[in-house]
Amino acid sequence: MIENLPEGQRIESSTRPIVGSNGVFWAIRVERDSKGLGVVYLWVSRHEKINAHGTLYVGPADPIKFGDNEDFDINVICIGLYFPRLDPDCVIWINVMFTDLKRGTIFVPLAINDFIRDFNHYTPDAKIVVDDKTFDVHRHLLCMISPVFQAEFAYDTGESKTGTVKITDFDFKTIKNVIDYCYGRDHEIKTVLDCVNLLRFADKYDIRIIIKMFEPLLYDSISLYSFCEIAQYAWDSDQLDEPIGCVTKINAPTVHTFMTDSDHYSTDAQIVVGDQRIDVHRYYLSLLSPVFYNEFKESTTDTIQVPDFNFSVVQNVIDYCYGKVVTIETLINTVNILRFGHKYSIPRVVEKFEEAILEDLSKDNFCSIVQYAWEYKKADLKLKCADFYRSNYDCIQFTPDFLTMDSAIIADVLRLASSVEKPEEGKSYITARNPVNRQPPTSYSKLEVSG
Repeated sequence: MIENLPEGQRIESSTRPIVGSNGVFWAIRVERDSKGLGVVYLWVSRHEKINAHGTLYVGPADPIKFGDNEDFDINVICIGLYFPRLDPDCVIWINVMFTDLKRGTIFVPLAINDFIRDFNHYTPDAKIVVDDKTFDVHRHLLCMISPVFQAEFAYDTGESKTGTVKITDFDFKTIKNVIDYCYGRDHEIKTVLDCVNLLRFADKYDIRIIIKMFEPLLYDSISLYSFCEIAQYAWDSDQLDEPIGCVTKINAPTVHTFMTDSDHYSTDAQIVVGDQRIDVHRYYLSLLSPVFYNEFKESTTDTIQVPDFNFSVVQNVIDYCYGKVVTIETLINTVNILRFGHKYSIPRVVEKFEEAILEDLSKDNFCSIVQYAWEYKKADLKLKCADFYRSNYDCIQFTPDFLTMDSAIIADVLRLASSVEKPEEGKSYITARNPVNRQPPTSYSKLEVSG
């Protein structure tokens, strides 16, 4: 078999993702070198300080153990052995563990206001009245935040009919701080008294995330000037726990944090992807996306079918919108999440995930990012791609992905690359993380052979 294989051509296993990496794949390759000998080696799609250890088995030969291998500075991790021929019934298999991985891209949660600040399709539908001042709010967000607000809005009450809640026992500043914090907007919680009033409101309306996040601040704020205020809060609220330290930074809450600390507001709809379902809150999704808003409005059931994205993509988008930390391990998943964000008009998803693909631009993912940039007419991203191509054309222009790309896109990339200004002296363009994928050298360091 190997003697009939032309020099430079190879046989390889199916490529598989390295779990936990940032979109790196691996395979076992067999090829014939210039001396006519066959060689078996472990290949990875990107060489970025990845180490591997394990055992390689080739036919009847003794197994080869490898680990902490030297850096070949190419896409080769381990060299198996050389042989003049390979039996047709020979089996090659490997037991391998990869280490020192560059982990997938982690997307940190956003506050509720980050998702809804630019939308006008779902205007506030309730009011909080304090003296002669009014807050416009979304009633279903208040229901999600507080079981007390839910009781006021969900049943046949005056508040439910009018959409108005009158509050007489707290001042305007306190309520504004509560609403701003819950939405994830800038607030004016600066003094111990501000914090105590915030906690009093949270205690009455059972907003547990506020108590959880702000109460520890009081422990390190006790002084001659603040003692009475803090003591009064502690006795009134029956909070006599020992100090647990000081929170130096209060993060904006997310829907996930509200749901974690309270189970009063259960899901009421589902997104269906194939035979799998994701439980959601219809009004929250309607708030995030005008497309979801219209689909729920027109639907006779509490389900939405999503036929053109796989379950993993949809689950990751929903988790991110709910405020969970999301880790995306491959570029194709990131691009599909971007496509979902475009289709369902969730601009904050598009904005944050585009930042990630720009940071990870490389020879291996260049064509995928180019196709996304041109499909969605992303002018800034097009220029970034053109800049990258101009600096790295020698390791891009003859790759199969580039050669099979739409000819109009290729022409546009070349046109833009030719118009990119030269860098200033002492500066350089973006350079490829993984330059030209050279063929394995004709000689390798001998690995330890067991047995």
